[in-house]
Amino acid sequence: MLFCYNKVMAPAAHEIYRFLPKIDCGQCPAKSCMALAKEVAEDHGKLSECVRLTPYGLMLIEGLFSQGR
Repeated sequence: MLFCYNKVMAPAAHEIYRFLPKIDCGQCPAKSCMALAKEVAEDHGKLSECVRLTPYGLMLIEGLFSQGR
């Protein structure tokens, strides 16, 4: 688990991106799946903006947040 000033860090964008569809469909406000992953990692975006994210993919990404990675 990574710590920064006694705070658990959010997962990195590349960890979130692994579970996104990677099709850059343009249906969310982000320009690409990687851009959405970066926004989510920096707490500026929401996973719910991805209309093609499967429930299983969402569950896996939420697991990253609960593990503090």
